[in-house]
Amino acid sequence: REAAVQNELTEFKVAFAQGRQEHEALVEEIHSLKARRSNIEAHQIAMRAALCEALHLREADMPFAGELIQVREDERDWEGAAERLLRNFGLSLLVPDDHYAKVSDWVDRTQLKGRLVYFRVRPARRDAPTLHPDSLVHKLTVKPDSPFYAWLEREVAHRFDVACCSSGEQFRRETRAITRAGQVKAPGERHEKDDRHRLDDRSRYVLGWSNEAKIAALQAKARTLESRLGEIGGRIAALQKEQQSARERVQALSRLEEYRDFADLDWKSAAAEIERLQDEKRALEAASDVLQMLAERLKALESDWVATARTLKEREREQAQAALKKEQAQALLEQARAVLRDGLAAHAAHFETIEWARLEALGEHQLSVESCDNREQDMRKWLQDRIDAEDKKLARLREKIVKAMAEYKDAFKLDTQEVDASVEAAFEYRAMLERLNADDLPRFEARFKELLNENTIREVANFQSQLARER
Repeated sequence: REAAVQNELTEFKVAFAQGRQEHEALVEEIHSLKARRSNIEAHQIAMRAALCEALHLREADMPFAGELIQVREDERDWEGAAERLLRNFGLSLLVPDDHYAKVSDWVDRTQLKGRLVYFRVRPARRDAPTLHPDSLVHKLTVKPDSPFYAWLEREVAHRFDVACCSSGEQFRRETRAITRAGQVKAPGERHEKDDRHRLDDRSRYVLGWSNEAKIAALQAKARTLESRLGEIGGRIAALQKEQQSARERVQALSRLEEYRDFADLDWKSAAAEIERLQDEKRALEAASDVLQMLAERLKALESDWVATARTLKEREREQAQAALKKEQAQALLEQARAVLRDGLAAHAAHFETIEWARLEALGEHQLSVESCDNREQDMRKWLQDRIDAEDKKLARLREKIVKAMAEYKDAFKLDTQEVDASVEAAFEYRAMLERLNADDLPRFEARFKELLNENTIREVANFQSQLARER
């Protein structure tokens, strides 16, 4: 069975690989079709692109015949037969006479990695033939705005003037004929019907200047293929699982050789004996009071032992924490001693001030090793707040001084025109004050006012006397 599973698994893996390659080709073809409007296959398009790039030509100047021919809308029931008959011609490249020499040389020296058919398109040298009344040509249309219109119309008429037969009798009677099923009759009694692909398989159609139908057909084909690949993948997984299971069974059977006696494998008997002994043990325990009492004491002792072990573990944890705290405290002590050794002499003069500040900031409190850092932060914050408060006082005082200076400058502009109203200029104001005090101007000011008043009164009296005399 394992060999059969392996063979089947190999077949499915091959089918899966082939299906995946086909799916990748379909996806690539769909992407290619979405980038253009023609139905020509991607490898033919790539071949033309390489040719045009090498010769610096426009792809639009060298179309495939299939890009310029399509079946008329009202003759769609003949589309499959027309596609089959015109397929090779539709995949032929049309080369203008001006480019023929360059194209011919390039094709000759290039490994195309594929098949290329091209026609040299020259001005018409023959007239279109008289067509059969039921000719396939009547069911085709050539793209009217194409510069190849006249050439294609004549070529199609010469090459594909075959009668479209609706009955077997007509088919047998005509010299050149075709049926809807795709059977072709040529002069010389040659008949052909190529059913390697379905007649309605739009994924193989090459005619027309719109590829929406072909894209839809290819997408449907891709979805069908994806479903089939999923089924194959599921079957492969099932076979692999079955194969693994078979291998495990073989390995298990091969290990049986290690056992010489069935008793080595008879686990059921051993399990039954264990169960019997356990039942006997429970019966003995239930029947003996002494044994039951001992069992209870054992249970109590086991419980005490568990509690003691738990307590011991807790004490060990506490001891470890205490040891860690001790180690940390010892490290802090060493740091404090180092600070004292290095800065004691330099900072001893400030200790009294710091102690006063500490009492004011923190009040009466008990210091501990753990609280030192927090108290240090509290002290630092208190000092910083005091410093900030004093800075604010200084700022307000500075503002008052500057304001007073400005008022003085405004009152005595002549004396202060070269002096700034700023704290930095305080020495100049101080110098002016010292000069005023040295000159004793306040005392002279009082005497001046006294004399001014006396003289003013005297002059007013004299003025009144003079007025009285003149009257």
